[in-house]
Amino acid sequence: MPALHRPYVTHVAADYDAIALSPIQDAPPDFDQTRFDATDENALAGALQLAEKLKQVSAPTMHNMGF
Repeated sequence: MPALHRPYVTHVAADYDAIALSPIQDAPPDFDQTRFDATDENALAGALQLAEKLKQVSAPTMHNMGF
């Protein structure tokens, strides 16, 4: 049976963080969505765009410097 939901996780510096979608700006974290429909191509595209932006602005670490 295929997965119904999936989380998206980023790796910046030494941290792994779940990507969360807030329903409105300044909503309490309890309202954040961290599980996304596995067939939602828009959620996947958004997660990939965020990952690319984070990659461009992240500080150099031993990992992304090739060590």
